[in-house]
Amino acid sequence: MEPRDLELLSEYLAGGLDAAEVRAVEERLRGDAAFAAALAAQQERIAILQAAARAGTKSELRAVLREADARQARVRVLWAGAAALAAVLLVLLLIRQPKPDVRQLALAAVEPYPIGQIRGVADARLPDSVAAAYQAGRCAEAQPALQALIARHPEDPLLRMYAADCFTQTGQYAEALRLLRSLQQDPLLADAAGWRIALNEILAGGSPRALLDSLARSPHYKAREAARLRDALP
Repeated sequence: MEPRDLELLSEYLAGGLDAAEVRAVEERLRGDAAFAAALAAQQERIAILQAAARAGTKSELRAVLREADARQARVRVLWAGAAALAAVLLVLLLIRQPKPDVRQLALAAVEPYPIGQIRGVADARLPDSVAAAYQAGRCAEAQPALQALIARHPEDPLLRMYAADCFTQTGQYAEALRLLRSLQQDPLLADAAGWRIALNEILAGGSPRALLDSLARSPHYKAREAARLRDALP
């Protein structure tokens, strides 16, 4: 599935298409089984993220994540479309909640950096079992191996990005921020690192208004989402 197809489905679910575009999408859904399966996967991912956003305690969140693992195994949801799906969820939350909770929005926007997004040596260093655990969101399982790889290859920025995302998903926001800040000057990862720094600061109890405002006013790929989070800050 092409990235543009995932974006199109996200816009369709968010109600962002005009009437002609909606008809075109629905016509394709009737004749393209893979396209229809991708829509079902996006809807399933949204349901998982909404459940995670509603979790009020750590124990509830762990239960949601365990259920998410089971759902992902059943429907074979791929993390490659997670970025577009998180953007859809932000839109849906903002539409349905006049006064959204910024921490819930940040939690819903958490996403793993896709393996293979940037071709490099890091992915070749990842054992298949570690890559599979990371992509499935089993970060408690993947994190020790990622930390060991970082110790052997401290110069590899992708390993630090993967480890930072695992720290975020396991609630270790200070550790995630430490790794992400080391990536702010990386020419390929700076944009992704900046967005993740804002999310982790919110989840850690901070209010990164200046950073979100800077992202919102820039051509950053998460500019619209950054503006929504900025406007939701207390």
